[in-house]
Amino acid sequence: MTVFAVALLSLSSVSPVYGQQTYANSLVRSVSSPDLQPGQSGTLSVDVSNAFNRSMDNIVMTLSIYAFVDGSAYVPSSSIPSSHLPRFMGSGQPAESLTVSSIPVNASYNFSFPLQTGYGTPHGTFFNEGTYMVSMSIIFTIGFTLYRMASRGFFSPVQWQKIYVQNGSFAYLNYTYLNSTLGFAGILPDTSFGVNTPAPWYLFFASGVLAAAFGTAAFFSYRRTHRRVHGKSHEKVREAP
Repeated sequence: MTVFAVALLSLSSVSPVYGQQTYANSLVRSVSSPDLQPGQSGTLSVDVSNAFNRSMDNIVMTLSIYAFVDGSAYVPSSSIPSSHLPRFMGSGQPAESLTVSSIPVNASYNFSFPLQTGYGTPHGTFFNEGTYMVSMSIIFTIGFTLYRMASRGFFSPVQWQKIYVQNGSFAYLNYTYLNSTLGFAGILPDTSFGVNTPAPWYLFFASGVLAAAFGTAAFFSYRRTHRRVHGKSHEKVREAP
């Protein structure tokens, strides 16, 4: 059985935990996200920091690519052929779980997820950037208590509407539903990475031509100004008694 499958089975035994959003806010300290071209590989890494007063144990960190977004479209990963989706190299799938036995108090751990894109991977362009949205979820124990936290992309749209409640201009997180019904202790941030084609070669060519043209114009402008100034200076010298 894979680590990911074990994690899913473990969720059913989670006890609801309340008031832990403060810890969720400080759990993910930094994310290093690549910007790739189709066919390239890179690494998406997440630093997890232990802000609790006891060791975090039996940690399972899961990232899952759930959508492609550009300036004109939102495409769920389920609508993209699996052969074209970016994959995590460890699992060969658009989702991957990594484990670590323990993170001590006030310490952090870097989870690194190598990625691979294909030449057929949907992507953005220099003019219309494309981004793959990635959800995060984490499961760990503090003593005998099992915690789980996840980001927006982990939940279904129906679940998220119940978690993130909007009432006119006022919005809030429904912790009763999040904690008691779903058994999550807090909300993590989503993350992402880019897949885009490079700037067209003609832009570099045009930039070079414009730079040369402006440089030449500036040089001749300087020469004309320099000649006028020096010409007037010589005339004044000749006129002096």
